[in-house]
Amino acid sequence: MHPHLALGQVPRALALLLALCPLAAAQSPWVGHYELAGSYPDGRASEVRLGVELRGGQLVVERREQRAGESLRWRASAARVVQGGLQVTYRVPAGGDVNELEARYALGSEGRLVRESLTNTTRRAPETWGRLETAGARSLRGLSYGELAGQTLPPLFAHLRAELSAFGSQTFPHEAKALRKLIGKVRLYVDLFCFAYPRGSGFDPWRELRESLDEGYEALGAFKDLYDAQGVSDPAQASYDAAELDRAREPVLRWLTGFRQGSRLDFFAHYLATPKARRLYARDELSPYFWGAGDVRPERGASGLENLARLQRVLLAEAREDLSKVARIKDEALVRQSQQEHFHSLRKALRGTVKISEVFPELYRSQRDPAPLIARVDEVVARYGAINDLLVAHGLAERRDQRARARDLAHRIEREWDALKKWQDDERIDRDLRDLRRLVLD
Repeated sequence: MHPHLALGQVPRALALLLALCPLAAAQSPWVGHYELAGSYPDGRASEVRLGVELRGGQLVVERREQRAGESLRWRASAARVVQGGLQVTYRVPAGGDVNELEARYALGSEGRLVRESLTNTTRRAPETWGRLETAGARSLRGLSYGELAGQTLPPLFAHLRAELSAFGSQTFPHEAKALRKLIGKVRLYVDLFCFAYPRGSGFDPWRELRESLDEGYEALGAFKDLYDAQGVSDPAQASYDAAELDRAREPVLRWLTGFRQGSRLDFFAHYLATPKARRLYARDELSPYFWGAGDVRPERGASGLENLARLQRVLLAEAREDLSKVARIKDEALVRQSQQEHFHSLRKALRGTVKISEVFPELYRSQRDPAPLIARVDEVVARYGAINDLLVAHGLAERRDQRARARDLAHRIEREWDALKKWQDDERIDRDLRDLRRLVLD
């Protein structure tokens, strides 16, 4: 029997979790510090440090700004969360009067990027400007591994909850790509921060969530394959067998029903919002593409970014080793399932390093811009992904007993694989992985 929580268990489990885990500040996705920059209409540069705290159930915002030799400090209590955005009114002295400055902050789906739109509604001297736009990111410096989990996962899971309705009984395979990608991203960070989340009494919420995400990801993948296997770039050119389409869609709908059952999503949202800031928990079910890839574990005395940097160095070293193993797969052998393990492992491992790099650019040294090397790794992932689509199409053709198509695809895979191996050798991808690893903080 699959270990999902039964409908009646979830409210009791949630009540127990609420009792055992006091509400963390991270339950408000806005709590934290941000560094923003922009310019006024007259060209003056603006650098802003924004702090958001939860006090007495209210969000308090402090805004410190440097502009043209001036230092400003504004503070506002009782900030309001409206339609996902944070609305703040700053009351700033202006001579014998007060300027009212209306600010709205928009937070990206992963809880990192933030935009500020500031409107001066009164425009009393010396603040006579009308609007100011700044943008930046959450500051992660000094956060523990658990605190970093609390800043990263809750907004991403909230984004997933909002997007679940994108799939329904009339959804076509090409329309499932965005939701599957988002589920994969949530699963990735659930894996990254697995040591910050405790087990429950008689069950493990982390494992429960991880298995649910895995089930949804696999079901959506099998459904999406019906489009990818056709090798067309325009969804209008795709054709489907109605019965096959329904058979592949049904597991996704069943998963969605179970995932949203009762209070499960509220339960998972609370659980992800309350990691332990200073404690690490033992985990033995580790993703082979992250903490299971090498002999490395987070350390309690290290910051969250320091722990992720240690992991990233291991992942890039492992990827270099896998690259040499993959290169030994013969051109005609890749179509065989038994030969694809290293191929898939390398693609997934490299994809993980790219995603970590995108969300945590602070992991790299500032002396050299890592972006070109990260882009090169992403290109490798894309090239491997193109061959993976051909492998999916080949497997589907064999299951359908389409012998001529399977044979044609096998020949194409052989040619594409030979070309890819030559490309990665000519482009010295091994060197790029080595150089990118050297840029990771130690």
